[in-house]
Amino acid sequence: MSMNPKVSIIIPARNEAANIGRCLDAVNSQETNRPFEVIVIDSGSTDGTGEIAARHGAEVITIAAHEFDHGRTRNLGLSRAKGKYLVTLVADAVPANGAWLEELIAPLESDPNVAGSYSRQLPHPWTNPLEGMRVLERFTAGDKEIVSRYPGDEEWEKLEPEKRMLLVNFDDVSAARRREVWEKIPIAENYWGEDLDWSLKALKAGHAIVFAPGSVVYHSHELALLHSFRRAYVDQAVVKRMFGFIYYSNMSEFRAGLLELIRMDDRILRSRKNVGLSAGESIRWRLWNPARRFIEALGAYIAALDSDQLRGKYFDFYESLPLARTRGNAHRTSFTINGVKKNVVFAHPPSAVRKSIKAPGMAKLSFFPAIKPEVWDKSGPVLFEVALDGRILYSAEVNPANESGRSWSNVTVDLDQWFGRKVVLELITRARNTDNAWAGWAEPVIRANKESALTRLKIRIAEKTAKFIYEKPMRHP
Repeated sequence: MSMNPKVSIIIPARNEAANIGRCLDAVNSQETNRPFEVIVIDSGSTDGTGEIAARHGAEVITIAAHEFDHGRTRNLGLSRAKGKYLVTLVADAVPANGAWLEELIAPLESDPNVAGSYSRQLPHPWTNPLEGMRVLERFTAGDKEIVSRYPGDEEWEKLEPEKRMLLVNFDDVSAARRREVWEKIPIAENYWGEDLDWSLKALKAGHAIVFAPGSVVYHSHELALLHSFRRAYVDQAVVKRMFGFIYYSNMSEFRAGLLELIRMDDRILRSRKNVGLSAGESIRWRLWNPARRFIEALGAYIAALDSDQLRGKYFDFYESLPLARTRGNAHRTSFTINGVKKNVVFAHPPSAVRKSIKAPGMAKLSFFPAIKPEVWDKSGPVLFEVALDGRILYSAEVNPANESGRSWSNVTVDLDQWFGRKVVLELITRARNTDNAWAGWAEPVIRANKESALTRLKIRIAEKTAKFIYEKPMRHP
């Protein structure tokens, strides 16, 4: 432990006796001339984690298990730190070689505008092939340096959710922050995603964030199914809240995404030579993997459910499109306008989507008529009409030549006067010039004074699951 450290390394830990010694051995073996200190925050370990850390020369701060919070706990360690550069590391991550620390600090040394940097992550050599695949799928397994800078509010608003997420990426598994930036922008208290929250704030303050692939840690685990569910849930909850990014916004996307993941994994496992498996091991993992993928996808799907948005939802044209009668080119897709992505019933004119329903009380049809941004400079105006039993209730053009035609504009049509009656509702598009008329009805939903039985079930699942997930801290696995 240096008396005048240039670097401070903060490691939160709980019941990490199996990992902390290996982690600290690698930290203490760094090939650097910079004096550094190591601070371990032990949150109520019962397996001797703190004692092992102390024997390896770390300063140990002990807190109660219930006091743990990803942001608050790291801030506690950073507030005790003396170094110019503040490194955060998790206890089950092992620096891959002696260059880990120097390579992590290098971007901050070379450019005073860089607020933070983070390491490349590879699976431990002993990890199972499925967990190894999961680690290698992640953004942090890449081998190219990436420098992220905030593009400005106007450009940020135009970015698709996926691109926002990639721009802000930062990972406290192994990361470094500049002290003077942290003092102005402390890590916020967060159940999960404290690193992304800090990164976005630092970027908006004018700093850069760097992915430093020359700094490598081994970081992977044997994940139980329940932990896989919880991890997928909290990951989705964070990226939805911060970026509006949703992995599976409906059951159709859930099924398609799940099947694609299982097929992709199966192809890799069939080529067992590529992952060092025997024939028996390959078969065993191929049988177990669909369960793991299903649990992960289910966690992400439930996390994306929004109880407030579901309340009062009686009928969803997007989800029920396969049950509706359609004319012309009508199918499900999504549009992203000004950085906001919405599910869309694509309806290239002339087209119609027709559904017979029994009108509930206080019913209103809500939707966003839109033309896909990719054809704004090519498409002419499109007429959107809502008809009930052949009677036109709504008729308006969307013209991408006008500013109003290049944004999400919500429309509501009152259906309450047909309460209790069985009616035929139609969503119709027309255009004088159908070339490039990529029109669609975004989020076409009937809301009423009651939900459908399926919607009520979704609300119950969403609320029960959230209570289960957040009743105890979620630690970095």
